[in-house]
Amino acid sequence: EPTDFWRTVKVLRPGALFEKLRPHLPAPAAHVEVEPTDAEGARFRLGDDEIELPAECLARLFFGDISGETAQMLDGAGELGAALEHGLPVPLPRYGYNYT
Repeated sequence: EPTDFWRTVKVLRPGALFEKLRPHLPAPAAHVEVEPTDAEGARFRLGDDEIELPAECLARLFFGDISGETAQMLDGAGELGAALEHGLPVPLPRYGYNYT
């Protein structure tokens, strides 16, 4: 059952997390490439579309409400943005029970 996003979450290895989620994502989100950036963020790529998200946007992208700054960045990312919005967010594991 979905719950409100009230936890403190930080995505430490976005590429590794995306690889674990990949089998569960619908196409074309499953075809997105992810690589880390120097500032703990991540660069997402699908075809010619590319977007770089800072660390503070990653938890919302993967587990929360895609709105505000994150939504604006995805809106400008063409098919990549649409693919990510279609496949994400995923339910957040219960705090204290799971480490992903």
